Amino acid sequence: MSREFCVNHETMRKLVVEDLGMKSYKRKNVHHLNDSIRRKRLERCIQLKARFAPGTEDQILFSDEKLFTVEEASNRQNDRILASRRVKINSQTYRELVLEPEIASAGEKLFQNNPWTYQQDSAPAHASKVSQSWFREQNIDFISKDEWPPSSPDLNPLDYSVWANLESRACAKSHKSLESLKVSLLSEWQKIPQEELRKAVHQFRSRLTSVIHKKGGYIE
Repeated sequence: MSREFCVNHETMRKLVVEDLGMKSYKRKNVHHLNDSIRRKRLERCIQLKARFAPGTEDQILFSDEKLFTVEEASNRQNDRILASRRVKINSQTYRELVLEPEIASAGEKLFQNNPWTYQQDSAPAHASKVSQSWFREQNIDFISKDEWPPSSPDLNPLDYSVWANLESRACAKSHKSLESLKVSLLSEWQKIPQEELRKAVHQFRSRLTSVIHKKGGYIE
């Protein structure tokens, strides 16, 4: 606002905060929760909390997708995304480009001979019979489309913690090309401390509890 009205930042702060008594809030994009979605969130959070005992969060392989842009993280006025090629993600491409080449090997590498569970949301490509049956064919334990709470970015560590931290580091300044952005993302991803990731994952059960206390409502 100070730049828009060509005034000093401190002057604008005093005007807004002290004179007008207003406060700025971070814009958040969330899905509208109708009664049906709130009910499903409540029911499924109760089920997931019963399924995953305290201390078992480390056995879950969380998944998600995120769009990054070449602009600075604070600048939302852009429509460019990082993509190596234009691909419509349907159940077939999800299976061929993600599940078959990545998930089984990632699970073996990360968990070795220990039990683990794959998490995915209920996006159409994830919830399809093709995708759901693949896990059963591979004997991979997973959270099915009828188990993961709908409209729940507040329950996925990647959504409520990791992506924002990665974006703030990799996109602290604008990039001149998608390749530059990609290099920065991969570099900063490698630098994220394991303890930071564990801390985010370990919030999972407590967040289930918070959603239960809010009767299925959002917790942030």
